[in-house]
Amino acid sequence: MVNKKNILKLSMAIGVSVTSLNAYSVPTNQFCLQGDNKNDKIFYRLRVGDYYPHSITAGKKYLETFDGGDNCLYIDAERQLDSKNHENINWIKANMAEGLAWQDAFFSTTDGASKGTPQALNFAVKANLVFLVKGNFDDEYDCYNVIIAQGSTSTRNNWWMVSNNNDKPHTLKCYDYLTDQPVYFYMAKGSDIHTLKLTRSQNNSISAAGTRFW
Repeated sequence: MVNKKNILKLSMAIGVSVTSLNAYSVPTNQFCLQGDNKNDKIFYRLRVGDYYPHSITAGKKYLETFDGGDNCLYIDAERQLDSKNHENINWIKANMAEGLAWQDAFFSTTDGASKGTPQALNFAVKANLVFLVKGNFDDEYDCYNVIIAQGSTSTRNNWWMVSNNNDKPHTLKCYDYLTDQPVYFYMAKGSDIHTLKLTRSQNNSISAAGTRFW
């Protein structure tokens, strides 16, 4: 039996788009997160009800978003930049954290740039994240209202993640499951073109990037 996720990983690694892995021939787009430890686990949870809120360029087909159980989110959606009406960008502006400046909200996983904003996007989805350090449910961090979006360069698709807080640009504000205290994770370029790395700030500082201390 062919493993769908393995095909996706191989195709993304070499920059090929897979378009025939579901019954509707809609591309399956893969976005992944990684921690500092190989055993870190990240799950994607529904924002509300039984679906992921999303936006897609007018006229394009969106099927579903699902957690692959491998630190990756899979989005079955057609791709076309919203260059004309900017409906995806406008949706993000309406849904990102109150008080957060548009120019401070984004981090691109493709080129690692920590500044700048997308000029156009293919689609965007909103979810909650559950971060388990080394897979340990006693070391859990919950991150709410996280927006993930796909754009495109002249040669390949790229991914953008939107900060969910206005305390510090390019961070995610999460909460310790046991203490309910805020914890900050820095967003950084991951190991490949569709992966973003999350690193917890040292001593919970949000003034400069730190290292994991668990």
